[in-house]
Amino acid sequence: MLDKIRSQLVKNAAQILRSPVHFLPNKIQNRALLEGLKTVFKEALEDGDFEFLEDKWLKVHIRDLNLSWYISYSDESLIVADFEPQEDVSFRGNLNDLV
Repeated sequence: MLDKIRSQLVKNAAQILRSPVHFLPNKIQNRALLEGLKTVFKEALEDGDFEFLEDKWLKVHIRDLNLSWYISYSDESLIVADFEPQEDVSFRGNLNDLV
């Protein structure tokens, strides 16, 4: 039962989040994204696996949510821009494709 509910939540996440996420200020969106990235990539960050992003910007665009973020690496930590820098590389996809 719980697996079915979880599956439906993941499958329909974009529809569920589309409206509410646009009401969140960018600063809160960026903070939530950064905390999620730090959790998911904890070991990779400790190993320095993101050094390739130093002085570079990665643009991530979620098409079905119509949201974009710019991510970089500085001082041994990921950062999310609160402005729109010129990206060095970008990728885009629907939410479920990128999760």
